[in-house]
Amino acid sequence: MTLPIVACAADVAMTLTGQPAAYWQGNYAAVSEANPAARWLMQIHPLLFVVAGAVSSLIVAIVILRTNRPLAVAVSLLVTFGHTVAACGWLAKNGPAGWAAALVILLLVNFAFSGQEQKGSKLDVAP
Repeated sequence: MTLPIVACAADVAMTLTGQPAAYWQGNYAAVSEANPAARWLMQIHPLLFVVAGAVSSLIVAIVILRTNRPLAVAVSLLVTFGHTVAACGWLAKNGPAGWAAALVILLLVNFAFSGQEQKGSKLDVAP
């Protein structure tokens, strides 16, 4: 359960740090975000976006804890992959060093996920 929550937090953090100066000066229409739902939330207020990220992480955690192992693994993999790729997209905007950092992060997430699968755990959650 740790991986999807960390990936979501990283995605939210990278999204916030990737906003232009105009956004932080109160022009929320200047938001830079590809996800339409996230863009809509950020156009209202950045705190709403952060709260939505926390709520979605809570929902993912509940789904992982309350479902059977195959579904828990699938949800964890999809959420982790989606948020990791999104966070790495922000890194890639920083040129070769950003691309290198993104590659390292993607590899680390792959190894972390593989390690959880080999342990036979429900991705770091109770049985």
